[in-house]
Amino acid sequence: MVNSTLLWLLLLPLTLSVITVFILMKIKADTKQIAMFTIGGFLISALIMTGAFFIGKGTKTFDTELWNGEITSKERIHDSYTRSYSCNCRQTCSGSGQNRSCTQTCDTCYEDHYTVTWKAHANVGHFTIDHEDSTSRSVYSTPDPREYMNVVKGDPCAVKNNYTNYIKAVPESLFHPVDGDVKARFTNMIPNYPLNVYNRWKVDRVLAVGVKVPDLREWNYKLSESLKKLGPAKQANVVVVLVNTADPTYGFALQDAWLNGKKNDVIVAIGATKFPGKPDFVHILTLTNNEMFKVKLQDHLMEMEELTADNVIGVIEADTLKYHQRKRMREFEYLDAEIDPPTWVNVTMCLLILASYVGFWVWLQFYNKPTARYNSTRNRRFR
Repeated sequence: MVNSTLLWLLLLPLTLSVITVFILMKIKADTKQIAMFTIGGFLISALIMTGAFFIGKGTKTFDTELWNGEITSKERIHDSYTRSYSCNCRQTCSGSGQNRSCTQTCDTCYEDHYTVTWKAHANVGHFTIDHEDSTSRSVYSTPDPREYMNVVKGDPCAVKNNYTNYIKAVPESLFHPVDGDVKARFTNMIPNYPLNVYNRWKVDRVLAVGVKVPDLREWNYKLSESLKKLGPAKQANVVVVLVNTADPTYGFALQDAWLNGKKNDVIVAIGATKFPGKPDFVHILTLTNNEMFKVKLQDHLMEMEELTADNVIGVIEADTLKYHQRKRMREFEYLDAEIDPPTWVNVTMCLLILASYVGFWVWLQFYNKPTARYNSTRNRRFR
């Protein structure tokens, strides 16, 4: 389906091309010139407009998610290669006097290089930890870096993956924006989405908002361990938000701010004013083909008398493995027809194309007099 906004935008180069025809006829250009400038101008401007349109759309649908897994192996790789370079350069001259010319002539020499690369491999990607390059074989004796030595098979890891998010571009098509008073009430309680990868593959996904969690590091560690299973089995990324409020509308404010999360997210917002006691509310944000998953997970978490890392993460893992059925982003491709580029992109392209045509018209009127003289001379020749 062709985007209706694009069709309206293409009316601009079409209209400007029609005006160009009248201007060319006024200065008595020949038919070939009229066809060349009009059709060529329309095609070029239409292609530029269309290209900018789809690039602009791409900026609105571009998004990044986290893939989760574990380290499967590590290796130290010894390799070598030969590099060519110019050597023994000298001046070569010929001729004399004003006809004398000189050029630089060089030989080609070769140099052997020896490399050591330290890598870690995971079921979600590969990581280069360090690399050494030297002209001496002694590089093969370089000690392993500490970071490489600390890598253990089975360590949880995460990598970023870019994807097209149709929902991000038009969230109002699926979710109602929260009221202004709800948004204002929780403005200072909405954390940044956890997408910061540190130490190459680690991510903290348990966020405490106004809640004192003394063992927060343990929560994050156990959630990462759980995602070693949930990542490969359910392509899921779990985020837990422990927030110091008993107001259940916080979940909708979080949904509005995070646009319901990424396509593979299971976001669990827990009201924890009595932490680590019984939760005040539980709100689940996820795209799933089994809505019962959200109901089951919410009920099981609300039944808890104590919010501990083992209790919460254990229930999330069990229910996700049992009930979660992740939606595919291709199920939302129908939203593509509703997505327009940012307004500033459309306005800028329209102004640039208009300015180009105006500049062309000015050139025709004031600097293209030879066209008219050429036609006049040709007409006299054949009288």
